[in-house]
Amino acid sequence: MLSSILHTIKTEIAEYALNKEEKHINVHFVSPNSSKENLYPESINIALFGSNQERDIKGCTTFNVSTSGNLGLAQKPPLKLSIDLLLLFNFTKYSTALEYYEQVIGFFYNNDIINVSFDGYDNRVEVLLSNFSDRNEIEIWNSFNTPGIPMLRYFFRYALVSGKVKQLPIVRKVSVDTERISPDKAIIDAMILSFIYYPIEEIIQNLVQKTTAFCSINLTEKDTDETIDIRFQELLDCYKSTFIKVQSFRLNFENQFEAEPAFKKEFKSFMPSINGLEILIKEYREELANYSFSIVKKYENLCLLSKSNIDGKKRGLSLLFLEKLTSATAYLDIIKSIENQILTFTTVGNSAYIGVGKPPYTSFKENSQLSQLQLQKKWWELEDLISKLQTCYKAQIQNPLLDKKGNVYTEFIQLLENCKQQTYIPLETFKDLNVKYNKRVTLLTDAVKEDYLEAYTQAYNMTHYITGVFIPQQLTEKLQYILIAQNT
Repeated sequence: MLSSILHTIKTEIAEYALNKEEKHINVHFVSPNSSKENLYPESINIALFGSNQERDIKGCTTFNVSTSGNLGLAQKPPLKLSIDLLLLFNFTKYSTALEYYEQVIGFFYNNDIINVSFDGYDNRVEVLLSNFSDRNEIEIWNSFNTPGIPMLRYFFRYALVSGKVKQLPIVRKVSVDTERISPDKAIIDAMILSFIYYPIEEIIQNLVQKTTAFCSINLTEKDTDETIDIRFQELLDCYKSTFIKVQSFRLNFENQFEAEPAFKKEFKSFMPSINGLEILIKEYREELANYSFSIVKKYENLCLLSKSNIDGKKRGLSLLFLEKLTSATAYLDIIKSIENQILTFTTVGNSAYIGVGKPPYTSFKENSQLSQLQLQKKWWELEDLISKLQTCYKAQIQNPLLDKKGNVYTEFIQLLENCKQQTYIPLETFKDLNVKYNKRVTLLTDAVKEDYLEAYTQAYNMTHYITGVFIPQQLTEKLQYILIAQNT
């Protein structure tokens, strides 16, 4: 994984960060030879400065991953590391070094999340600009014999290292179920697994232990009835304490939302899944408690029921929770697909027109640095992007996830429909203008440019806002009702 992330960062810098203007800029890892001249000349050099473990989400070893026979796979949740990376701008001309220094800073400022494939799914790695102490900087200059060379230091957070170790015998038998979903196969963001699934799974392990203890009583020994009563009560008490711990975990999360808006955006949509788990734990306890007057007689049935609460394909708490997180992720992808189209439109629009005042913008001015041909190319792109956004809305309106009965689904689809309807006017406006004026040989008058400026202002507002609220924000609020309905 470390190799993957390092090479991904190298590619991001070489392919996307630099405004090359047809010049080839070399990006290398620091040469490992022993001489002092171990930096590549006229290049950006990358060196691994170190790595730090994210200890707050370290996790613990588990043995409940099913394999053949009575074996489990010793496994920890993946280790989360912050990769500490050093970029050295080794160019003869200091002005050239500063130019690329500025371009890299600008790129990672605007692209502060990169995706790196790990175990078959994308791992989101956060990019954080770091700094040096004066002594650090001087020592680095001396070690490479390059005094004054511009340098950047970045932390790339949450690089995953596999926690799989080897097969070991386990205490309890785990049935092999090839159809089960597992965390490494679930289509869930690695950050959600780290901050929500694995901590909850660790809490549920207490129930696993108490269930195992209850279901492993030797019925041929003396005082069996008393042992059954004691362990059954311990199991019920464990359900109660597990409920309290899961509830406390959710409340602690929600308390951070007001102070950290970014934290809220990332995690709020998954809170109904935790609330749904609380309801399940409470229901399972009440169901078991109904047997309290005939525990001994129905011991075998109680064992089957309590085991299915933990490991069952239809009732297992961990599996159901993972499925709910996966479902929430799928619904969030509806919003992400639309948001990505809006952001793409914004990126092109910002390069052609500059917002006046502070966002949200109500007026724009033309980017005077663009040539006529560049501006005309932007107009074609903007028409195409509005069309793609419209197509995206159509696809999501027909998404099978929304093909269910209930007001929450109807209202969400209606919002998508209204957003789609808003794209028709700006699309037709741009189409008409492009047919009329957008030819390479056409000399554009100020009046024509003013028509396009007005069209873009209209397009910006209709693709970004509905009833005065940012569209992804509106969709997120409506989607929250769906997720709550599914989990309560």
